[in-house]
Order: sequence, then structure tokens, then C-alpha cells
Amino acid sequence: MKKLILFLVIAGSIACSKKKFHCIQFYSRECDTDPWAENYQKGDTEDEKIAKMGFFLRNINIDFEELTFEDSGGGCRGCHTCVGNHLIQMKLDEENLERLLNLDLLELSYYNCD
Repeated sequence: MKKLILFLVIAGSIACSKKKFHCIQFYSRECDTDPWAENYQKGDTEDEKIAKMGFFLRNINIDFEELTFEDSGGGCRGCHTCVGNHLIQMKLDEENLERLLNLDLLELSYYNCD
């Protein structure tokens, strides 16, 4: 009986600790007018930009499982309203998603990350 109760407690804690993740994507803005782009420097590689964006997000208490940039080939001449050069994809949990949605993201959409 004690083994059964212990098993149920362990199984319940594992089930409760499993987080639901969401995958979202949005575009960087032309002219690097997104708040995380303030730290970009001319000549930064994509890896450096990802690291700086990750630092910015964690600094405002938004944690994530994955963060990637893809070349979007975008571009027009309207700073802040036009798609920039990167499609940003993130995987994060519900709590962090709510915080992220408070940012002014360009063309936000969800995608299947299973």
C-alpha cells in the first residue's frame, strides 16, 4: 500500500511539473527599432544578435527554451513598420508567453513545434 501511494505521489508530481510550451514567430523591424536591438553593434553576427536578444529578454524576466533567427530577406524603407532581416522563432511556456505578448511584436503568429 505504501508503495502504491508513493508511486501515485511521484507520478502526480511529474504530471504537474510538465509545462505546456508554445512556439511563436515574429519579425524584427527594419532599422533595428525593436527594444532588444539597442545593444546591437554594426558588424554583429547573427549569433551575437541572438545572444543580445536573449540577454534583453531574460533581463525583463522572459525566459525561453529556444530562440532562433532566420533570414527573412525582408526590407523596405519604413523604419519600425516594415519587416527587417530576421524571422525570430521562440519556444516558451505560458507564463513567459504572456510577458512576451506585452512587447510590440511585428506580425506575431504561432506555429506547431511538436
